[in-house]
Amino acid sequence: MPRDTSLTAFLSTPFTAAAAAERGHTLSVIRRWLREGEVRRVIQGVYVGNHVPDSPTLRARAVTALVPGAVICGRTAAWLWGITAAGREGRDGRPLPVEVIVPRAATPPRRSGCLGRSWLLGRGDTTTIAGLALTTPLRTAADIGRSVGSEDAVVILDAFLHLRQVTKRQLEGVVDRFAGYAGVRRLADAVRLADGRSANEDESRLRIALARAGVPPPEPGWRVMSAFGRPLHRFGMAWPLLRLGVDIADIADIADVADATGPPGEGPGAVARQLGHVGAWPAVRVRHRHIAGSTWRVVECGPHEPTRHRETVVAQILRELRGTAGAGAQAA
Repeated sequence: MPRDTSLTAFLSTPFTAAAAAERGHTLSVIRRWLREGEVRRVIQGVYVGNHVPDSPTLRARAVTALVPGAVICGRTAAWLWGITAAGREGRDGRPLPVEVIVPRAATPPRRSGCLGRSWLLGRGDTTTIAGLALTTPLRTAADIGRSVGSEDAVVILDAFLHLRQVTKRQLEGVVDRFAGYAGVRRLADAVRLADGRSANEDESRLRIALARAGVPPPEPGWRVMSAFGRPLHRFGMAWPLLRLGVDIADIADIADVADATGPPGEGPGAVARQLGHVGAWPAVRVRHRHIAGSTWRVVECGPHEPTRHRETVVAQILRELRGTAGAGAQAA
């Protein structure tokens, strides 16, 4: 299809049939573009050029093109705020629906790929990023706490706290604001469990699992410091008095080693990819480490293992806690 610069620009952002008609492109033209692979359907009634990669941002723009005045909210807004723990796909592997709050006079859209809300918005609840209207980090966190399952909500609130986009005090205040609203009890529980010292989804989910198992609460993100105040090591979580810590490996951490030790000619990160995707890294192992003059017993987990083999990891930590506490009692 011959394409001029203005047409390329038009196809580079989501458009509706009505918007295309204003430029003289009828529905039959759109159908031809679809057949020829020049464009694709983002959601029902909204299209984009096939050269544009899919992303939550693109789908958010598609919904706002369809529903003027809509405000992006929920998981979609969290993703736009950089909270990757909010997820891009559901458990079925399909993209999560774009969540929007529609103007009070509008009817929430009912179509695949979009989840419309009729929530009320207060002053200061919205902002604009790159031309997209969305809820603020605090309002986004509050809505997720009210509407998302408890564990996922805690993981997402942890991320907001870790990135310092909200504070614990602000979250506690928003619980009072939504008193009497649907889901406020769920929000209060998520806020109570949220802790921004957990740096990623694995650390958050493992901390929640340990709490449910009745394990004495650890110190998330515990740093062992030198005598001069220099950080020597960070544990995902630790019981400092017992000198017991948990390390959760990251694919990027393994890549640093793999790049230096991997087979020649396979490119950077080849070993890391094998460990991360084939499962060569053990679910959990225990070893001693000498840090700042003390011997720590360290439970080491492979990437994502606290999620994939949660029961195994929790059981190992429980064994180490009992063993370490027992050894301390005998020494006393």
